[in-house]
Amino acid sequence: MTSARVAPSAGKQEPDFWVLHAVVGQTYLAMDRVGDAITELDRARELSPSSMRNLGVLGDAYGRAGRRADALRLAQQLSGLAEKRYVPPVYSAMIYMGLKDNSQALAYLQKAYADRSDWIMQLNVEPEFDPLRHEAGFNDLLRRASQGRKTASATHPGQIERCVHTRNEHKFA
Repeated sequence: MTSARVAPSAGKQEPDFWVLHAVVGQTYLAMDRVGDAITELDRARELSPSSMRNLGVLGDAYGRAGRRADALRLAQQLSGLAEKRYVPPVYSAMIYMGLKDNSQALAYLQKAYADRSDWIMQLNVEPEFDPLRHEAGFNDLLRRASQGRKTASATHPGQIERCVHTRNEHKFA
């Protein structure tokens, strides 16, 4: 069952739960129901204005809807936040993907890679990044991220085996 099917009843039970609106908005965006996505993501932003991920996804939706000025306003908001605290560059990349500015989106993803963002490992499976899959720079980034993961496990195989072994030795009731 998708979150888009669950949303109406869950929304009635928890109308002020911002995460629900954010997840449903992301689901609608993945379904290319951009207007519905914006409605849900706007509500999520009203309820939790400081959610950086929501700003990125909403900016993506605004861009897809042709609301360039709104998308760029959110990009500026993220830049302002980045002056005060760490903002994962992937959220800005999302906005530029919505604006179909793939070179700018890739520049932010390269920064995320340089920052060793945990988002890099999700790029290969996160549908949010589907618009970039045909880009050579995106595929190169995926390749480098994959090599880094293989290198880390090859560099510390004893630690990984010990973790697996320890986990198998303990049973939790």
